[in-house]
Amino acid sequence: MNQQSKHFKGRSAVSIVLSFLFSIFISVFALLLICLATLLNPGYLTSHIQGSEYSQYRAEELKEIFISYGMASNFDEKIMSSLIDPTQVQKDILANAQAIYKGQEEAVSASHEQEFYDKLAQNVSDRDISMTEENKQAVRELAKLCAEAYETEVSLPAASQVSNILGKIKLPVWIALGVDAVLMVFTGWYLFHLYRRRYRSIAYLIYALSGSALLIGLPGLVVLLSGRIARLGIINQALYSLITDYIYGVLSGLLWSAGVLLAISIILYFVWRAVRKKFIANSQEYRLKSNAPKEY
Repeated sequence: MNQQSKHFKGRSAVSIVLSFLFSIFISVFALLLICLATLLNPGYLTSHIQGSEYSQYRAEELKEIFISYGMASNFDEKIMSSLIDPTQVQKDILANAQAIYKGQEEAVSASHEQEFYDKLAQNVSDRDISMTEENKQAVRELAKLCAEAYETEVSLPAASQVSNILGKIKLPVWIALGVDAVLMVFTGWYLFHLYRRRYRSIAYLIYALSGSALLIGLPGLVVLLSGRIARLGIINQALYSLITDYIYGVLSGLLWSAGVLLAISIILYFVWRAVRKKFIANSQEYRLKSNAPKEY
């Protein structure tokens, strides 16, 4: 009896360790999937650029910059504002975002200088101002200045550095995901087959899944409820809009993953109850048959 008790305690200790490891592997697997779906997914970034007010803010900032340039060059606010097309601004920003994941330089390398020059030159002609060589040079310089400002504004901050980092971590993340998946499946399989009484194995699986749900979801929930994201010290409105929207999306992914794990835990709980109930019923039936009087 004492030997059986020691054997049971040893198996329980192994189950606790395996349940803990299984919980860690599940959490890492979920985090890697979220990383692939957000940080390493160009569609995620572009969707948040479109969903936030990043492009609109950038277009407004460009208008203010162009108007200031125009005031110093004898061009009115109307003509300088007309150089900015919000739709084109968004297209160029999205193109630059896609270029980051392709390891390319900014996609808007083709300057808008000629386009700006044509519009400014037409405005000069409409005002009956002679386009002397001096005036042409002045307009050309203004168009070049506006084009440089435009390309700066539609480029994402630290784009080249981010592109290098993403290019380096993508393969390791996929490898880590594969290794973690193998360890997770093996640990779960071993844990499930550790007991002949399946309800005990299921109980440890429930502990692991609920622990993973808590590990993944609790930090995100705390950050969301604390309101710290809204208090980020980012002065630039465009960047603030994009980053806060991006972070909210990542945290939503964490909470969604935690919710899925919690739902699986609840389902397994009902499975555990059913299996345990069936085992108890079978055990009672077996005892009754064992204690029944035998006929000779």
